[in-house]
Amino acid sequence: MVAGGSPNLAYQWKKDGSPVADGGLYSGVNTATLTITNFDVFSVGEFTVEVSNAYGDVTSEVARLDLATKIWDGEAGDNQWSTASNWAPDGVPGAGDHILIDVEGDLEIILGGTGTTVNSLFCNERFRFSGPWMLFTGRGIFTKSFVTEGGGLTANGDGDTRVQLLGPSDFLSADIAASSGGQVELSNVGMFTSPNESSYSAADGVGAKVYIGGLSSLDPGNDIRVQAAGGAVIVLADLTQIKRAVQIGSDGAGSRVSMPCLVSTDGSTRHPEEIYLSLSAINQGAIDAPNLTTLTGTYVNAGSGSVLSFPNAQSFVGAGNGSGVSANGAGSRVDLSSLTSFAGTTGGRHLSVPTITTLSAEDGGELDMSGVTTINKQTHVRVLGAGSRMMLNSVADFDGTIRKASGDRLSTSVDGGELFLLASGSTRFLETYLVLANGGRVHGAEVRIVVPPFQFLAHAE
Repeated sequence: MVAGGSPNLAYQWKKDGSPVADGGLYSGVNTATLTITNFDVFSVGEFTVEVSNAYGDVTSEVARLDLATKIWDGEAGDNQWSTASNWAPDGVPGAGDHILIDVEGDLEIILGGTGTTVNSLFCNERFRFSGPWMLFTGRGIFTKSFVTEGGGLTANGDGDTRVQLLGPSDFLSADIAASSGGQVELSNVGMFTSPNESSYSAADGVGAKVYIGGLSSLDPGNDIRVQAAGGAVIVLADLTQIKRAVQIGSDGAGSRVSMPCLVSTDGSTRHPEEIYLSLSAINQGAIDAPNLTTLTGTYVNAGSGSVLSFPNAQSFVGAGNGSGVSANGAGSRVDLSSLTSFAGTTGGRHLSVPTITTLSAEDGGELDMSGVTTINKQTHVRVLGAGSRMMLNSVADFDGTIRKASGDRLSTSVDGGELFLLASGSTRFLETYLVLANGGRVHGAEVRIVVPPFQFLAHAE
């Protein structure tokens, strides 16, 4: 840039109308010469410089910077990624290419076949693809709508591997994944569904991250798995409800699934053959849902070393087989101490399997539901193994009088662990099995067996 004037001139370089700052790719942003180092697809854009002094300012003509080894020209006219003559120079992009898609109009580009590996890509058009996958080993940005059906989007690499979808996006029977430090950022997801087959969102490895914004509800036609492992993070930033067959999981130290806006989970409407709705953290993994208040037909599980705490949970309703709460393994803990309303499952059998709700603390796990006043219906309470503890400090009634004729009875088994009940007053067991074994202990002021049948073995305190 060459400019002259008096008094001294001030310079400010801009990219796509926004000022840039020294650091990273840029240096000399307030001088006549802008230097860009290690430029990649994110350097693509329109650059101007604003020159000013005490008497005013002027903006230069636009200088456009393109970095591409393959440029979409759409010459074939079929909008197919796999057509060689749609690219300049002719030929389908390879794994090492830098790709630019930025033409006049608003095209829909279709990627089919067996999928592709991409180094870097800048797309300023609507983009739609089907097929197995699109894997990024560098950086990618899509500025307009993005739709995939039956495909997958993966960022695989170190911290420089980053894929951003800035426009609205839909994932239909499709997968989202980040691994080995790669990151996927989806600003405005409208649909993440699986009408035909299972789908997943997965992040695996330290530094790997999947960010999903815009999506308010997960309500798949089939099942969806969301899994963070190996120190990775998944953020479902705007999710408020989860329905049907969705499994949320976190496995390993530093692994985390964050759902800051989640209010309710409801697995009651799933088909019996579908997987159940679950929130499961194991091996020191974590799930954050600080605003979760209502859980219906949901399985909550903390495995060895993991702690799950839902500080605003108010209601838990069992629905169908598979719902319940479990703390299983040394150092595991589930804190539902704010819960005040609990209802077990009321149902018969499906495929000869009883439909029950299970509350369990096993092998050194601890379950705190100290705010609940009644355990009822077809519920199995299990405190198994030395060091296992369950806090039901406010429960006045174990009420098994409401159940289907073909359903299981409410039962409580304390085998080697400890169950804590009311410190003052009586706790009643109505049409409930109570089994104590192997040094299991019940702590409470008074336990009353009100209505048979019941079993009472060993010593109760």
